Amino acid sequence: MFLINESIIRKHHVLILIFVLAQVYAFSQDYGLYLKPTYTSLTCNETSVVNFAGNELNDVNVLSNSKTIGLAVGYQFKNNISTEILLGFPVPNTTITGSNELEGFAIGEVEFAPMTLNVLYNFDLHKRLKPYVGVGISYTIILDEIDATIANLSVDNTLSPMLTVGLDYMLTNKIAITFYGNKLFRFITNVSGSVTTLDPVLGGAPVFSEVNLDPTIFHFGFRFNL
Repeated sequence: MFLINESIIRKHHVLILIFVLAQVYAFSQDYGLYLKPTYTSLTCNETSVVNFAGNELNDVNVLSNSKTIGLAVGYQFKNNISTEILLGFPVPNTTITGSNELEGFAIGEVEFAPMTLNVLYNFDLHKRLKPYVGVGISYTIILDEIDATIANLSVDNTLSPMLTVGLDYMLTNKIAITFYGNKLFRFITNVSGSVTTLDPVLGGAPVFSEVNLDPTIFHFGFRFNL
């Protein structure tokens, strides 16, 4: 009798183990960690107010568009909610040039690293097409400033709110092509320094600018469910 009971218990253990493994496998197909390596492009539509040697000038700064490689790490929850953090590789040689009254002058260059944190809602509308929307924050760290017309160039780090709209196209249960965009709001930074060669009379005069970059970021890459 003992042997029969032990055999039954072992069979139950095997069945329970199979059931648990099946549930874990099924869960991992739709939920859990994922990675998104992407090609990232940032475009600015900046406006600025510059205090130049005591004179106020408007919209005299232009930033070049920036491109980098990003990696997002996310977690997909069961209730269509996911959260992810994106780390962008440092973006070198983003140039700041003059426009309008400062047309033709090279202000300087900056190197920065972007980071974003998102909470996303995923729409389960189709087996392969997975649209989503989200809200989050963006934090940009300035790593280096290079002087040109402006000496002692200084650019502040920036924190701003963000909206996200995107689409994943599932190639398999594990791999998807992903495309999404971020719109950043109140992305305002301060730029300061002093004049070098712009005018011998004004050499050394202080310059301060408040710049609203109004950036839009596009990402294209892949999603890998782990």
